[in-house]
Amino acid sequence: EIVYSPELQVLTEHYAQHDPIEITGTKGVICVTRGHGRIADLPPVMLFSDGKMHAFSDAEAGWECSFLQATRHHIGALLEGSPPCSRASRGERSCASA
Repeated sequence: EIVYSPELQVLTEHYAQHDPIEITGTKGVICVTRGHGRIADLPPVMLFSDGKMHAFSDAEAGWECSFLQATRHHIGALLEGSPPCSRASRGERSCASA
């Protein structure tokens, strides 16, 4: 979905872009409310399941966090001689838990 909203105020340190992600599974929905910026004071991650909302307010929400964590993980995997977890099968398992 693409929307042109030149007057929408987006709180950000990077790009003035609102780009939430919603993952719908068979048992619930995971909403990632922050990417580049935010338009509301919501928890960075929310899980809707069994008629309840679970907020994950302590999740790192900065756009740069994904790059930092992925880099640290990849370097750690190389040093340990183990494969990095950025595989399709892990993403599939993550989506199945929603």
